[in-house]
Amino acid sequence: MQDIMDIVVLRDIILSTCSRCKKVRLQGKDEADPTSWVTLETYIRNASNTTFSHGMCPACMERVTTETICRDRGATARRVLGMRC
Repeated sequence: MQDIMDIVVLRDIILSTCSRCKKVRLQGKDEADPTSWVTLETYIRNASNTTFSHGMCPACMERVTTETICRDRGATARRVLGMRC
């Protein structure tokens, strides 16, 4: 039942978020104060009984893999694998 109440509490608010890094401004805090901005995960974890687990979506996994290959293999990746680095 507590999980349902946590969802209800989070549903009825508007979060001020940074359009670049997606941090959330704590309600009632000065937006110029750097300590008033926290990660979305921190905000939700503190406002509810939520635990986060992290993974990578397929698009990010491909980007990270490509970046790693290009960094490690450079010209070989471009020439042999036909990758755009």
